[in-house]
Formats: sequence, structure tokens, C-alpha cells
Amino acid sequence: MKWFQDLPIARKLAVGFTLTTLMTLVLGAFALLRLSEANKQLGEMAGNDIPSVQHLGEARSQLGEFRTYELALLSMLDQPDKVTDYNKRMDDTARTVHEELAAYSALPALAKERELYRAASTQLDRYFAANKAMREAVAAGDGALAQQISDEQSRPARRDLFAAMKTLGTHIAGLMDGKIADANATHRTSMIAIVGCIVLLSLVAAALATVISRAVTGPLGKAVQAIQAVARGDLSVSTQATSKDEAGKMLAATADMTAMLRRFSEQTQLMAQMHAGPDISHRIPEDFPGVYGQLAGGINTVIFEHLDAIRDAIDVLNQYAIGNLTPDARRLPGSRAILHESMDAAKTSLLAINSQIQQLAAAAA
Repeated sequence: MKWFQDLPIARKLAVGFTLTTLMTLVLGAFALLRLSEANKQLGEMAGNDIPSVQHLGEARSQLGEFRTYELALLSMLDQPDKVTDYNKRMDDTARTVHEELAAYSALPALAKERELYRAASTQLDRYFAANKAMREAVAAGDGALAQQISDEQSRPARRDLFAAMKTLGTHIAGLMDGKIADANATHRTSMIAIVGCIVLLSLVAAALATVISRAVTGPLGKAVQAIQAVARGDLSVSTQATSKDEAGKMLAATADMTAMLRRFSEQTQLMAQMHAGPDISHRIPEDFPGVYGQLAGGINTVIFEHLDAIRDAIDVLNQYAIGNLTPDARRLPGSRAILHESMDAAKTSLLAINSQIQQLAAAAA
């Protein structure tokens, strides 16, 4: 993680935003993938199983109508127009049944379903063959034969047909139930997986946010503590940069500032100690950067202007001590003028004393 700590703050935030965006995209892609699987299963049912049930249901409904027409036909053998009408209705119904079953057979199906459909189709052919024989007997005017065919051939064939179609319908319903169960299972696993991904990615995002915040706020907190310590006058605090980003550079700059102020304080204390005894000529080094160098020079100037004035006054006093009253004290400005004024007063007094001594000496001579 050292490389991450050394990144600039802007890049840290960019990395966090990029990773968060990628996680969002991954979650979205995963959710779409799972939803597409469920949609595929629903599409298969909508495009195959449901139409199969619809076509078979319509065929069974039409076959029920067909049997009703058969029975009605047998009850109206003495009404030719009714016979003709019911024959037409049976033809139309048979055509509709064939159309529905043709539409069903065009749908994709597995081998077991095809086998059951062939059995139902065989029974359908048998039923329609019995119906044809019955209608031929009706057309020949043999009502007894027509009734016999209806009872002994048509009815059993219809029952076998409906049994075969029921078996086929039950098989298709079982397939649909299985697919619905699979779709529900896919939905459950998808929900669990998506929720798990959301929780996982949330934890990753929280961890990433924690890492970034600590990488930024940790060094900033140390820098603030160091600056507050300097503001209180405590220069013992030390900071060490742990990264090369802006916060690390701030820590490094704070450490440099503290070290410079500590050196300036140490040099000031050293000057005070030296002037207290060992070396009154000691100066503060003026190699400090910027205004601190100017400040050191200003302190040296102030102190040594006073010291130089005192030295000059001492030199003049030494001349006075050996009897040379010729030199005057150096003129000083402002409130420091009290020094040369005092020296001038002393010189005046010494000159007066010297004049009196000379007068006494002349009188004694």
C-alpha cells in the first residue's frame, strides 16, 4: 500500500471513484446476467410451453363441440337441413382441430412429448375415421348403423383420444411446473447472489473509503498537532512524513519549520549564555532562510550597537583615566544620548578639577 499512500490526494480520490464505479458496473452486469437467465426461462415458456397448452386446450374444446354435433346429428336424422348444417359444423370443427394441432406440432418438443403427441394423433385419426363411417351411414339413411358406430366406435375412440390428450397435457404441465420451479430457483439464487454482491461491494467500498480517509486525515492530523504545538511555543514536537502526497509534503514542511525554529531558539539561548559570561562578542548566525535570517541580523544589530557604544565609551574613559581629556564620547541618537551626555558631564567635571589643580600649582610656585 506504500504506492497508494504516495499518490497525490486527487489521484487517491480518482482511484476510489474509479474502483467504486467499476464495482457498480460489475454489480449491474452480474444482475443483468442473472436477470437474462430468468428472462430466457420465461421466454422459453412463453414461446413454447404456454402456446402448447393453448393449442391443445383449444383442440380439446373443439373436440368436445365435435362430439356434441355428432349426438345432435343422430337425433335429427329426419331433418335433412339439420343434417347438412351439422355436417358443415363438424367439417369446420375438424379443420380447426387440425389447425390447432398443426400449430402445436410446429413448436419445438423433446422426444417424450413427440411420442405422446403421436399417440394422441393416432387416436384422433381413429376418432375421425369412426365419425366418417357414422356420417356415411347417416347419408345412406341407415340410422341404426350410424347409432351403432357412434356407440361402439366413435365413443370409445373419443375417450381414448381425450385420455391420450390428457396424458400429453399432463406431461406438458409437468414440464412447465419444472421450468417454473427452475425459474423460481434462479430468482432466489439471483436475489441471494445480488444481495451478497451488494453487501460485499459495500464492505469493499467502506474499506476503500477508510483507507483513503486515513491516508489523507492521518498525516493532516499530525501536521495540525505539530502546528498547534509550535503555536504554543513547544518546539520539541517532531513529525515524520510517511508518504509523498500533499499531506506527506505538509508533514515534511512542518518538520523543516519546527527544526528551523528549534535551531533559531537554540542559537538565541546560546547567545544569551555566551553574553552572560564566556564571550560577549558572540553573534547569532545569520544563515537562516528568509525573514528569520533578517530577524537574526536585526537582533545582532540591536545588541551590538549598544555594545559598540559601551565599548567606545570605555575607550574614552580609559583616555580620561590616563589624563587625556581631548576625545569626546560618540554622539548617540534618541534615548541613547544619555550615555554621551553623561560622558560629557564627566569630562566637564574633570576639566574643571584639572583647571583648579593647575591654579593651585601656579599659586604654590
